[in-house]
Amino acid sequence: MAAEWYEHISKSRVEPANEARLLRRLQPLDAETEATLTVARVTALIEAQHDLGASTRNKLRSVGKLAVRWAQANGRWKGLNPFELSQRARETQREYELLTLEELARVQRYLRPDRYRLFRCALHLGMRPGELLGLLRRDVDLGRSVINVRRSHGRDETKTGRTRKVPIHPGCRRDLESAMEEAIGEHVFGHRVTGELEKHTKLTRCLRTAMKRARVGVVAWVLTCRRRGCGYSRQQPTLEAARCPECDFRLWAEPEVRKVRWYDARHMCASLHHDAGADALCIALSLGHSVEGVTGSVYTHPRQERLALELSRWSLPR
Repeated sequence: MAAEWYEHISKSRVEPANEARLLRRLQPLDAETEATLTVARVTALIEAQHDLGASTRNKLRSVGKLAVRWAQANGRWKGLNPFELSQRARETQREYELLTLEELARVQRYLRPDRYRLFRCALHLGMRPGELLGLLRRDVDLGRSVINVRRSHGRDETKTGRTRKVPIHPGCRRDLESAMEEAIGEHVFGHRVTGELEKHTKLTRCLRTAMKRARVGVVAWVLTCRRRGCGYSRQQPTLEAARCPECDFRLWAEPEVRKVRWYDARHMCASLHHDAGADALCIALSLGHSVEGVTGSVYTHPRQERLALELSRWSLPR
């Protein structure tokens, strides 16, 4: 049953290998039937995955839940969903490492031109990385200053399955226009040589490398001896010239920076909008978040001009 569910959904997944890995963890339950698969059996298996964090155990539970739901929809499972009734693991709330506008201005100077434009658009527009990488020329309406977010990286739909309109922030309009002018194919932020959809971008690594070069968010310095065969290394809070105590070679200093992810540009965008006094409903609609309450989610439709006004109260200097 789980294998058939995977076969059904794998074509619509960007990385179906993720589901495949989780399903292998559930293989001990393959012999179970609707009569024998209990909540206690499911809970025991998930809790036995000691090498997995709380978040991954919840994903494991979710995969099982979706497989049984698929069986229910196809009439192959008549009873309750034991995965749905099992208790979710308690996840520790992640602490986000956000940068200030001054720090962001310093970091962007050390990004190569195409990443510079992508970063500025990510920060001003709050679009998910996959949504920007999957952005097509026809999705950008420069005349109306709006982006139609219809797809994500490798998928013809967004993460939530809903399309939305994001006003083009004045702070990144020039970057967006330049990206479209230099784009080779239909993707606005496609591969700079082939123009095709980029698959392995390592954007977080690009960002942290720029942070290191800009000396932004440095929390410590790692000193390493580069003499072949020595391998001496130590960490210290400040940058001070030092020599290896083992072989007296000069130690190579490498900054260690805060664990900021490229995706955090989306969090920074929302935070900067909030700090600038933008309307909360406009921020939520622009980011594609669900809006609580019938009034906000069904009956309230801010005009595009209002969205553009609310979401242009700040800008990252060049």
